[in-house]
Amino acid sequence: MEPSARDEGALCRLRQLDHVYLEGPSKHDHAMSFETLIDTLICLFDECQNSTLRKERCISEFVESASLPFSL
Repeated sequence: MEPSARDEGALCRLRQLDHVYLEGPSKHDHAMSFETLIDTLICLFDECQNSTLRKERCISEFVESASLPFSL
């Protein structure tokens, strides 16, 4: 099966993000540190878990999928 243009665009963005974050914030002004990204994700998880937004399907799925790693 041939990838669609949308899939190729997503793969291109993923490669760019990979490149930026593997080299780190010292080489790219717009990159955040790994610790900052983790802190941001934890904050997002906490906000989604404790809010009325959890009624939304996509928010609920995010909270369910992330609950095991964040409970460790």
